[in-house]
Amino acid sequence: MPRILSFFLLFSPLVFLSFFQGKKDNGLLFEENLIQLNDVRSGKKVPAIFRFKNVSNVPILIQEVKPNCGCTVAKYPKAPIRPGENGEIKAIYDSYKQHGYNQKFISVKTSFSSEPIVLTIRVNVDG
Repeated sequence: MPRILSFFLLFSPLVFLSFFQGKKDNGLLFEENLIQLNDVRSGKKVPAIFRFKNVSNVPILIQEVKPNCGCTVAKYPKAPIRPGENGEIKAIYDSYKQHGYNQKFISVKTSFSSEPIVLTIRVNVDG
């Protein structure tokens, strides 16, 4: 019985924290945080559009959108997004000199939360 109690005491905080970690409110609700692109040939540029809605009750300003590598650029709204308003972040992935499975991240900082929103692009590059 002490082993079961020890196990419960050891792992219950982890379960509790992981449950609430997924409940973070960042004000923008994205249709998808992960976009899986079709296979592409090396040298092609392909778009990935992340659509979102402001689900908060205040205007939200996207302060910074930062891809994790130079092979991806992103355009985003510069004006505040009003409550209930939709918007999109349009990323262009350039597969030049890329090969195999690639996973790219885009960090989005907003005026609503100090926690960045992380968007992901996955693609397999042939040749």
